[in-house]
Amino acid sequence: MTIQSKRFLVASFLLSILITSLSTANAHSRLMSSDPSAGQILDQISQEMTLTFNEDLIEIEGEQVNTLQLNYVDSGEDSALEVNISGPDIVGSVPAGTYPAGKYELSYRVVSADGHPISGVIPFSTSEVTAISQPEPIAVTSEAPISDSPSEENIASGRGAQLLYLVTMVIAGGIFLLRQNKRRKEE
Repeated sequence: MTIQSKRFLVASFLLSILITSLSTANAHSRLMSSDPSAGQILDQISQEMTLTFNEDLIEIEGEQVNTLQLNYVDSGEDSALEVNISGPDIVGSVPAGTYPAGKYELSYRVVSADGHPISGVIPFSTSEVTAISQPEPIAVTSEAPISDSPSEENIASGRGAQLLYLVTMVIAGGIFLLRQNKRRKEE
């Protein structure tokens, strides 16, 4: 095996590691949409606030790992929202009370199916006072089991992508080596 062939194999191996690392890093969950959306100006605060992520959220029995917090910016008052999880959605019920017009922030902290926490803030504002007498009950539409670990399907799909990259790089390296040997024999 020539030095050039060895260098190519090492470079192929390192490139395959880099590619699989990047695909794993990009696989983390992220916020896809929210109601209210960032910067939105509402007439009044709605009784429910919904955030949708690109991956299911996990629930751990006896633990509150997914939270929503409503903050009235002008006074600094915080209200914890009662949350329900349905797959990739977290729906929060705004507590009963009077909410003045002004600037608000909806803070979230959730844990995605891959086990990584995601947090952020969604700023929005209202133009009218809102009186919420009682939050409407939220119907749970999912019968998903409670889990405290990533699903086997998510783990398998990540491993499958890594294996595909590695096999592709090995095949490309093999083709390169065969061509190099053929050229040497012809010379």
